[in-house]
Amino acid sequence: MARRKNWEFAAKSVWGPLTEAAKSQQVIHYEKLAPHMGTTSRNVGLGLEPITRFCIDMELPHLTSIVVNKNTGKPGKGFYGFSLGSISEAQKRVFEFDWGNEINPFAGISQTESTDTLAKSLYVNPEKSQEVYYRLKARGSAQLVFRKLILKAYKNKCAICGLDIVEALEAAHIVPWPESTPQERISANNGILLCANHHRLFDSDHVKINSRYEIVCKKISTTSNYLSFDQASISKLSGQVIQLPARKNLWPDPILLDRRFHKNLKQ
Repeated sequence: MARRKNWEFAAKSVWGPLTEAAKSQQVIHYEKLAPHMGTTSRNVGLGLEPITRFCIDMELPHLTSIVVNKNTGKPGKGFYGFSLGSISEAQKRVFEFDWGNEINPFAGISQTESTDTLAKSLYVNPEKSQEVYYRLKARGSAQLVFRKLILKAYKNKCAICGLDIVEALEAAHIVPWPESTPQERISANNGILLCANHHRLFDSDHVKINSRYEIVCKKISTTSNYLSFDQASISKLSGQVIQLPARKNLWPDPILLDRRFHKNLKQ
């Protein structure tokens, strides 16, 4: 049986040509990228999809918007990320962005490994997070693995409200990335799956989680501009225990929770 093509490895091979075209403010055709991926021009979109998803997740200009059909001058029908009506504006943002500071996010991907397989390996062996982190080389691919790992650990549900719309879920770091050790950066024990709203509340310390996995809400001043509904929505979470992964070795580390909790109390 033929081995299934690793499209993240294909994405790795065209990151360079794409960023070079962006620096030169030029569009590039599917036919030119096909040989780099070892595929036909019809299948190039499959190799571009991981780059599109990466740009969306990292809030970068949509690099793949500069890949166009040589006859129509537009991206193919399978492209997503913005409406075709805004193609020129998307390309303008790509051309104005400094891609020289962006490392290939798929640099650590091999023909036999993908962010999916690496996330699955960490799900089974969470203690290997440092080893996997060093293999990935780029922050972008490490973030992708971390997200997939946390999604799997929490079964695609927000640990606070249970929302299960994947597009609205985010892998939150307990100890922020810049302050984390290599082992902590993609460790399930340094992550919690939260919906976008609760992630923002967690990052802004309106909602904290203590070492007993209890939610502690920031007291809102009665003179603040928040609506009473907002205050009530946040306050009712206090004392609740977050939803934890089924496997205990994937639970948030109480030491990391305690470190964040008490650090933020002092600020």
